[in-house]
Amino acid sequence: MESFQLNQIKTLYIDTLKKEYRSKTLITLLILTIGMVLVANSLLHFIIDYFAGEAISKDELSSLSLNAFYNFIDLWSVFIAALIGVNTLRSDFSNNVIPQLLAFPVRRIEYLLARLVGAWSIVMAYYCFSVVFAGILFSISTGHFVMGGQFILALFNSSLIVFAALSFALALSLFFPRLIAFFMTIVFSAILSTSNAFVGSSYIESALADYGLWHFFLYFLYWVFPRIGTLNGYTNEILNSSASAIDMNYLFHIVHYSVCLLVLLWGLSKIFNKRDL
Repeated sequence: MESFQLNQIKTLYIDTLKKEYRSKTLITLLILTIGMVLVANSLLHFIIDYFAGEAISKDELSSLSLNAFYNFIDLWSVFIAALIGVNTLRSDFSNNVIPQLLAFPVRRIEYLLARLVGAWSIVMAYYCFSVVFAGILFSISTGHFVMGGQFILALFNSSLIVFAALSFALALSLFFPRLIAFFMTIVFSAILSTSNAFVGSSYIESALADYGLWHFFLYFLYWVFPRIGTLNGYTNEILNSSASAIDMNYLFHIVHYSVCLLVLLWGLSKIFNKRDL
């Protein structure tokens, strides 16, 4: 029985890839991504030609430019995750195919995970394409290979951020129309990053001295939801080859992320199980 369920999960996962592949939105996003990388590469040429000198070397400029572009790709990936995430389940409801899909011997939580992991794979494919494409162009522009081993760990961090954003979008799409759920995902991710920056850069004692509803809200978000803003901060440190980036605090944030996300997915499955289809 378990092997049969795994086969159905695999089928739903592949169906997610095919469903999104048939969407014209993905082609548009691919064109925009390629255009964005080409514009960034032209900007890199301009920066190196006009600003490289004694104050800052060509290698330092290229490294800073690539890191800035990497951060922009992170934001772009959250945008794509929100766009695809709100459509992943909504399209099944809109096309009235979800009763047929759940007629298979597969539990609803397994259906959710198959859709979620499928959408995550698509977003990460865009992400990897953008980073590799940019890395090749930037390497040609600068005359040396600009992508080191730190990009592997940075990619791991970014994949966690994308997975969390997809989970938010998936959850919100169960309660709101696609457009509203999309904007709510973007806004919530931004507020969540703000809460991470606020708590991470201030002492609790000083915050308690001026305790208000907004501070309470930020601390609530910091402890209850995955810390995507904090993980993005570690990504910047990793890209800058900081030897102290990976420490016990980082491992604690990874554990906290895992626990929060598991609780979020558990709650999402409970809500989905009680939903009339």
